[in-house]
Amino acid sequence: MRQIIFTIIINGLFVVNTFAQWSQAINGMGNQAIGALLADGDTLYATSTFDAFKSTNQGDNWFTINNGLPAVVNFNTITKSGQFLVTGGEGIWLSSNNGASWFRTTSGVDSNEYVFSLFADGNTVYAGFSDPSAVGISTNNGNTWTKSTNGIASSQFITGVTKLGSSLFATHMALGVYESTDNGASWTLHSGAISAQDKNAIVTSGSNLCVATTNGVWTSTDNGVTWVHTLTTGFLTGFNRHGNYLYVIGSLPPYRSSDNGITWAAVDDNGLITSVNNTIQFTSDYALINTFGIGVYRRSLSQITSVIGNDQGNTVENFKLEQNYP
Repeated sequence: MRQIIFTIIINGLFVVNTFAQWSQAINGMGNQAIGALLADGDTLYATSTFDAFKSTNQGDNWFTINNGLPAVVNFNTITKSGQFLVTGGEGIWLSSNNGASWFRTTSGVDSNEYVFSLFADGNTVYAGFSDPSAVGISTNNGNTWTKSTNGIASSQFITGVTKLGSSLFATHMALGVYESTDNGASWTLHSGAISAQDKNAIVTSGSNLCVATTNGVWTSTDNGVTWVHTLTTGFLTGFNRHGNYLYVIGSLPPYRSSDNGITWAAVDDNGLITSVNNTIQFTSDYALINTFGIGVYRRSLSQITSVIGNDQGNTVENFKLEQNYP
């Protein structure tokens, strides 16, 4: 891995200052493709193709938590609602004892139904399903589900769900962003320019909506009616907030925004390899990124405040809402 070392002579003494970088935190899991990562305080949960893992020391080491899980896991999303861990891939699985054992819920969900995303809002959990596209709603921490499809095109994936005020928003990979003002009873599509690329994730930041796509980030300040291309580069897959910043992750480098997705700056990616990075999570001391094929990377929180050369070149200079096409 790369290191930048400065040597300074002070009163005849050599002082060596080594700037740290992102480094692997894979002790106990190895170089696996990690499809999902969740930080619950300083406890971490991760899933790969064949295993689920837990770390109780911010990623210093990991141990498997496979009791009750199938031989092939393939979970690509995980959240926590109340006392339940909820994870999804081929079906939805839950744990009520912090991963010590797992069980599959089939109440309202087919056992082989593919789950692309999960979003917890208190005791309510929302899921994005694929083929046919649907939003799943559970009001009891993921134990039982109802499907919400009225107005949603049946093809492709629902890749993300979030809530802003009293409205639900869901990203359809191909078509755009759906809004429901009646808790999923019906949906209205907001498309326009945002429909030109795949939509991979959605998040609420302040009063704004942000969508991660295969071509950067699109931001809406008017509940999804109009969208602006605020970050015009990157194959992006997930968001998370920490402190005053919103982070987006995917292809390198990561980016952050201090104004709810209006402008973006690249985060120092020294030590990360050029791969698909899925999500970013935060503990008390670290930022952690899960990747395809190389496990989990982490870096001290104090070191990700820097941006690459203070480069603001990937931010928008002007923010203006235009009417949707056509």
